[in-house]
Amino acid sequence: MSGKIVVTMKLTPELHDMFIAEAAADGRLPVEVLHDLIRDYVDRRRQARDYDDFLRRKVELGRMDWDAGRHVSNDEAEAQAAARRERLLRGMAGAADTAGVDALMNALHAGECSGEPRPWDNEAFLARMTARYGG
Repeated sequence: MSGKIVVTMKLTPELHDMFIAEAAADGRLPVEVLHDLIRDYVDRRRQARDYDDFLRRKVELGRMDWDAGRHVSNDEAEAQAAARRERLLRGMAGAADTAGVDALMNALHAGECSGEPRPWDNEAFLARMTARYGG
C-alpha cells in the first residue's frame, strides 16, 4: 500500500467553484486545504471524546464520593469558601493591617448582597470622576 489514498467527493458546482476560488485566494492548493480540514475534524472529534470520557469519570467519582458520604451541603460549601477567603485575605494583608482587610471583606460582602449586577457605563463613570476631581 502506498502512502497516499485517493478520496472522491461529490459537490455542487457552486460549492466546488467557491472552494477552488477561496483556496486560490489563500495561495493554497485545494488538496492542502482539504488535508487541514480533515486533520482539524479528526482532532476536534478526539478532543470531544477525551473530554466526554473525562466528564464521565468525574461524574462517576462524584457519585462514588456521594455514596460514601463525602459531601457537604451548599451552605457548608459556601461557609468553607468564605472562611478560606478570609484566611487568604488576612494572610495577604498580614497581622498589622486587619482594619484594611476587614474593610475589604465588608465591601465584598456588601457587593455580594447588593442584588443583581447592573451594567457598567464607563463614560458616565469617567464624567463623574472628572467632575468631582477635575482632570
